[in-house]
Amino acid sequence: MTKLEEVARAIARQEVVDRLGYPPSERDVDMLWRGSEAKARAAIEALRNPPEFVLDAMNPSGRYASTVVVEAWNDAIDAILSNTKEGG
Repeated sequence: MTKLEEVARAIARQEVVDRLGYPPSERDVDMLWRGSEAKARAAIEALRNPPEFVLDAMNPSGRYASTVVVEAWNDAIDAILSNTKEGG
């Protein structure tokens, strides 16, 4: 399962809880998650350019320039969005 699918499944699961008040079965999630894929992609894309507190957590010693850390973070987001392989 890709991270994009994992996020889409979580969104689909929560949407069912919000509408019906109880969690769906995994079988239901299997049928519904693709309808949440665009929302999952948008949520992951919103994580680009981390806030200062995240930069500090990723680079507590200040060893790396913040631009390097932001680039690494954004590369990770790009990898999540472009990954189509199971287990990634």
